[in-house]
Amino acid sequence: MFFVFIYEENEHRKHLLTECVREYIIVTESDMEIAISTGNSSEIIAAIQLHRARGLYFLSSSEQGAKAAAIISQYDTNGAIIGIGHGAWHSEKKSGTIETESDERLFRKNVYAFLKKNYENYISDENLYRFKTRGNGHSSCAYDEILFFETDPTNSRWIILHTKIKKYTLVGTLNNISQELGDSFFRCHKSFVINLDNIPEEELSGIERNKGIIVMQEGAECHVSVRKSRELLKKLSVSSVQQRPVSELFPILPFLDTEKKSFFIPIIGVFFLICIVLAFTTGFLLNRNENRNENTPEITPEISEPENTSAINIPMSAASIRIPANEAMYLSLETTQSSVIIEPHQGDYIRIQSTSENLPPYTLANNNLQITDTDASVIIISIPQNTEPIFNTIHVRMENGNIQIRGASALATQELEMSVMFGSIIISNISATKRLDLQTHHGNIYLENVNAPPDNFIYNANRGYIITR
Repeated sequence: MFFVFIYEENEHRKHLLTECVREYIIVTESDMEIAISTGNSSEIIAAIQLHRARGLYFLSSSEQGAKAAAIISQYDTNGAIIGIGHGAWHSEKKSGTIETESDERLFRKNVYAFLKKNYENYISDENLYRFKTRGNGHSSCAYDEILFFETDPTNSRWIILHTKIKKYTLVGTLNNISQELGDSFFRCHKSFVINLDNIPEEELSGIERNKGIIVMQEGAECHVSVRKSRELLKKLSVSSVQQRPVSELFPILPFLDTEKKSFFIPIIGVFFLICIVLAFTTGFLLNRNENRNENTPEITPEISEPENTSAINIPMSAASIRIPANEAMYLSLETTQSSVIIEPHQGDYIRIQSTSENLPPYTLANNNLQITDTDASVIIISIPQNTEPIFNTIHVRMENGNIQIRGASALATQELEMSVMFGSIIISNISATKRLDLQTHHGNIYLENVNAPPDNFIYNANRGYIITR
């Protein structure tokens, strides 16, 4: 995905620039998104730090624009900066300037030219992995940004692509995907394919101890089977061993004369034979133990019903995002370690806050608000309290955490889909006109004043309670 960042303090120019970028994306059907469009300097700096992705940056000629340009050099070495107007600041990454004194037609022409040039440079990069996301959308990311691929535990037809920046949901199988990848990728588990170049060195000892889990960047966990762990270690070490001469592997041999070599070589041969026998015996015992573990039934502790499910006021950090309510019709939310609260407020905008110090990563394109987060935190999405629907469609995928929609009678939706692996779903005062699908695998579902078509009202708590009031 190629991201566009817009920072302009003049409201009219910011609106015109955002409109130009959106039109270009729609007309050319480019794999491009607006990461942020703002006149707030703290928001653009937070977005740059959170995305850490290759992008194109339109920055104001002010002093705050200069600060943002300096930060880009730290987080995006391949991005390009376009200055808006003639400013005093300069940057090695500055690729051009857009005249603010020109008429609107010339302004649009310059914006389109910069978008076309930088996007073509991006897609011509041979180090990009291109794929189709769930919903038949086109996207891409650099190979060195990929951490691992994982079969979706909720649907075997979907694949979750974990990158250093965000997660994507793909349609397909690991068998087909692994055939498209190069030697840097390894099938370490029946449900995981890992990028060998991004395995932290400190995790290698964990593989040797048969932990079965590799903790990648941002805390993402990749599973490794016992049988595959030995092959994985071999792949990580064999290349470095093959490149070293024999004299380095056995430094004593070059210093032995002919008679001594004839004496030591048979001893070395017997030593290696013993090592092979021991390795074979160890492998047999480990495989037998692995098969025994796979046949052991999973034991899940019983989940008891909590006494009180009322909302708790959680202190938020000072950072927040404000989005005009009429610019977001669809909400897509993916988290791994975060809980989410959707609640009404008296403002006329959508506000996003988090308990963590930084704002959660988000994108807004084609009226689709996408929020992702991997920090152990709480995200609060505040929506205007009025009678008009805010979001037509809401899709939520969560691994560890709770989701709570409280007192949001204005949140009339057409489609509401929520899937939580380890956590509960708490909903009140919601009406879905087309479909309501709620799924928890290790948690409870609480429903109060919730309406949906009977044929499309689906809810299932696999290892928990369903409580209605």
